[in-house]
Amino acid sequence: MRPKRSRAVLLGLSAAAGTFAAAAMMSAATAPTAQADDYSAIIADIQAEETAAATAFTAASTDFANGDSPDGLTQLFIGLDDDVLGVPNLLEVGEVDALTGTTVIPASDFEIDFATPATLAASVTEANSFYTEGNTLATEIASLPSTDYADTALDNALSTIDQWILPDQIQLIADLAYGAS
Repeated sequence: MRPKRSRAVLLGLSAAAGTFAAAAMMSAATAPTAQADDYSAIIADIQAEETAAATAFTAASTDFANGDSPDGLTQLFIGLDDDVLGVPNLLEVGEVDALTGTTVIPASDFEIDFATPATLAASVTEANSFYTEGNTLATEIASLPSTDYADTALDNALSTIDQWILPDQIQLIADLAYGAS
């Protein structure tokens, strides 16, 4: 009698192991992908950002060659911002998006653009509007859920640029072009 019982136990264990193996294979077949499409999107966004920077540098060169220093400075700063700020921020925020399963942000979110200030007074107004927008984004971060890593990363990057970088660039352009008061 013992051999029959051993075979039954062995068959039962084999069936259980087979079921477990089948379940494991099924879950592996439906496991999330490695998000290769997200990383392709991030690379495409970085390439688009670099193209925007190159376009701004070309415009700056043309403006300087034509003696248009205010527009040349504006385009130079826009190109530098796209290159030095936009690309690393796209990479950082894009990676957070990919890792958290959020839709990867488009390159246009970090393609920095602002108008050449027409006067010293206009530069103050424009700089203040960017500063206010950056301050609003920084304040919004506190109201986001602590697990909203994607929006926190995006708002943090944009608020830093809007609060601490663009206002000084805008005022510097006006000061150099129209003379500091």
